[in-house]
Parts: sequence; C-alpha cells; structure tokens
Amino acid sequence: MNTASAITFDAAEREYKEAWSVPSNTRFELPPVDVNKVLKERYRVSPEQSLTRAMIWDMETRKAWDPLTYIPYVVSQARSWGRTTLRDGTTRFCRSSMQRGWITPEEGQVLEDVFVSDAKQTIYFLGRPRMHEENGNPLVASPFQPLFQSNTL
Repeated sequence: MNTASAITFDAAEREYKEAWSVPSNTRFELPPVDVNKVLKERYRVSPEQSLTRAMIWDMETRKAWDPLTYIPYVVSQARSWGRTTLRDGTTRFCRSSMQRGWITPEEGQVLEDVFVSDAKQTIYFLGRPRMHEENGNPLVASPFQPLFQSNTL
C-alpha cells in the first residue's frame, strides 16, 4: 500500500468527507432502500424471511472483499489483497477491479484502498491513481473515469 501504515479508519473517513465537501467534485447519494419491501415485491423467497441489518452488513463486507461475486454486472475482474487489522480495530485492504465507467461505456482498471469499520457499519472505498500488488508490481488506474470515494451503509 502506498499510504502510511499508521493510517486509521478516522483518517480514511476524513479523506472521504473532504472529497465530498469539494463543490467541484461530483456527488451522488442513493436514496435509502427498504430491502425487505423490495424482496417481498420483486422476489420469491422460500422460506419467507426478513433480512436483518446484521445479515445485510455481512453481505456488504463480503461484497467489499469480493465484488465480482456480488456485482458481476459492474465488475468483470477483481481481486483483493493485504487485509490487515489497524490499531483502531478496523480492517484495511487493497482492491483492483475492471469496472464499467459511470460516465462512459468504457471498462478500465479501478484501484481502491478499502477501510471497513464493523463498529460504525461503514465501508470507505478510496480511489487511488496507483498502488502496488502484494509482490510489489506497480498498478495504475485507468484514466477513463475520475477517481472516486464512496461509502456504504
């Protein structure tokens, strides 16, 4: 990873909030979704059950590590590495994926520094222009779309 090993979840949260507050950055926020209502209206679930916040959080953390399994309509290749527990008890890892652009139909490499806080049930995906693989080989993000920062739950 290219950033200091002493980084914390709070530092990642500050980076995200700073990027969000810049008026020239594109900001987009999805409206809240009643997952159980959507399941009931659009799917047949057998046996019938309601999803809990804990179940959704579990899925979100799995999706963060393995987006290809959970969102193959967005991601065509993906891998994560370097999962570590930070001093503040949160988790950090790197992720590289081939994703469709949200501005253009092109596909390109997206690099992300991912921070997961179980206590806050929040995940920050911080876009990076470059990073290193586990073996030290350099990776460069495709220039087809701007870097992005996003969070979940």
